[in-house]
Amino acid sequence: MTARQFRQHLDRLGLTQAAFAQLVAVDIRTVKRWASPDDPCVVPRTIEILLPLLSVAKVRALLATA
Repeated sequence: MTARQFRQHLDRLGLTQAAFAQLVAVDIRTVKRWASPDDPCVVPRTIEILLPLLSVAKVRALLATA
């Protein structure tokens, strides 16, 4: 998954990088690296699999219980 694809998923879900970091329990700096086209950091396969499966409703429900 490219940084651009990662950012597109966050946009589709209406998530900020900070909210996604909270959702998946990682440091915000990690999410910023995943989203940066200038950083060679690779988005983990688990995140690559998870993002297309999430819906806006599911994200809202998960964040409400966090």
